[in-house]
Amino acid sequence: MLRIVRLLGYFCTVTLVWLASLQLNLSDSLRAILQILPLYALVSFGLYSLGVIGLSILTFPTCEGDSLKKDILDAETDLRKLGVMPLDSVRKQK
Repeated sequence: MLRIVRLLGYFCTVTLVWLASLQLNLSDSLRAILQILPLYALVSFGLYSLGVIGLSILTFPTCEGDSLKKDILDAETDLRKLGVMPLDSVRKQK
């Protein structure tokens, strides 16, 4: 909860600074840049997020197929012992 309050405080501060800078007597070119600054920040954040997600997908750790199959079979056996899975549901192995 504290983190979201801190982030909300940062967001409000940046928004107030941006709105105050729009009230200054600036040249038209500088005012045009300031007006599209939030859009630039949003696009930059989106590209950063896509990059982080792409990097996470590229470096996602994989596990060996045999150990994964063994873990699945162990879990199914345990679930059958507990009565969660019916005994007649047998997985067909390819």
